[in-house]
Amino acid sequence: RDSKGNPKVVIGRLNDSLRACIPAGIDFAKSKLSAEYDHGFSFTNDKYYCSELVYFMFKQNGNYIFDTNKMTFKDASGKFDKNWVEYFKKLKMEIPEGEDGINPGGISKSDKIKIIKVYY
Repeated sequence: RDSKGNPKVVIGRLNDSLRACIPAGIDFAKSKLSAEYDHGFSFTNDKYYCSELVYFMFKQNGNYIFDTNKMTFKDASGKFDKNWVEYFKKLKMEIPEGEDGINPGGISKSDKIKIIKVYY
């Protein structure tokens, strides 16, 4: 959300060279319709958070097309953000600091897609 609380929406399209990945990606997503939401942001289970699902949807030549990053739940001072501490405490989970992950911002910055519209 922006500073006024309005949603931010960014629409992107896979580059033309990757369009052939779409049918298999759709099939994968459909196969996961009954999967649980991945509240713990783990790549090692059969649950999916939003960006994780997108990551696993798209492969080219057997390789995932989007890059992962090491997740961080720390603020600018290098300490764990209190909201994340509370979040994972409620889940009774360790914070997955440094684990592989992906987020909408990372996907939006990928050279594999072209941003076609931004709504703020």
